[in-house]
Amino acid sequence: MSLSFFYLAGWINNYSGGFDSINGNFKTMSFLNFDWKIDDQKLRNFEVLLKYSAKILKESRLENDLTINYFEGKKGASLQSVNLIKAFIDFFEKRGNPIINNHFSFPTSIFSPINLNDRNSLLYMERIYFLLGVLHSNSEENIFYFHNDYPKFLLTHYILKSLGDEDDKIVMESYFKTPYTDKIIIEKKTPLFRYIKKMEEKI
Repeated sequence: MSLSFFYLAGWINNYSGGFDSINGNFKTMSFLNFDWKIDDQKLRNFEVLLKYSAKILKESRLENDLTINYFEGKKGASLQSVNLIKAFIDFFEKRGNPIINNHFSFPTSIFSPINLNDRNSLLYMERIYFLLGVLHSNSEENIFYFHNDYPKFLLTHYILKSLGDEDDKIVMESYFKTPYTDKIIIEKKTPLFRYIKKMEEKI
């Protein structure tokens, strides 16, 4: 079950309209691409989010209260669930990572030390599932975007760097407009990115 929680952690956006533990809002997202057209990949990613959310509720033996509120002619949606957020908070509080001011914190301590040579270990896969959640939540192929979410930006870079090897290349960029945007670019041809995409096919 822990992999499902880490996948959902990668989806969290603490910016306005994002994760809200008090009101039960887990994620609000747009399905539009940069050309303001419906992006089929974003729709598929949202379906994967719903699948793992339902999985967590079932395995936690909680009522499935998932509610999807579409807006602007289904150009985007909000996923709401009091029970999902309760299960999510309980899981990470047991790891010593509480919700702070109604937002999920992103310290490196949510991950335990791992043996990088064992790609089949649960601890290794927790990192991969987190990265898949980040990739699905707000990215364009090999570019991760973070809007007013610097802690998540730093954690994602930390995870990428901890898994990368000498043949991987990762670039961090920050733009201080409003809302400010940070992004991480990982080269498509690098071993780490190919491995992430390989694992994406299995979820």
